[in-house]
Amino acid sequence: MQPDRRTARAALASAAAKASRNPDDPAAVVDRRRDYWATELEEHIRRVVDAAPPLTAEQRDRLVAILRTGDR
Repeated sequence: MQPDRRTARAALASAAAKASRNPDDPAAVVDRRRDYWATELEEHIRRVVDAAPPLTAEQRDRLVAILRTGDR
């Protein structure tokens, strides 16, 4: 597990523990969960890109469009 992912997971666990004691700030858990999954996604993308042959400019543009807009 990469340090960024470990840090994000620890922050999520901390926010969840605090929310269980004080449920007045559910946004903190949502933010930490988003941060954690962003680090998961980043690691996955990095592994896939490192293993794949080089992409064409058109292929990169399509992938960037998905990440920018969330379109599938």
